[in-house]
Amino acid sequence: MQLFNKNGIKYTVTGEVIRFGIIPMEDSMILIETISKYNWENKEGYGVAEFLIPKP
Repeated sequence: MQLFNKNGIKYTVTGEVIRFGIIPMEDSMILIETISKYNWENKEGYGVAEFLIPKP
């Protein structure tokens, strides 16, 4: 993915989802949680992301 700072400088970051979980919320929503590993200029990092989406 391409990330840009406020000065418009571009950074290339790659990522890989390590684990994810799907949690039903209420009657009409699904919570998806991911743990991912990222690489930026040979530096590794980890992060958690949550997405709340409507059930299909």
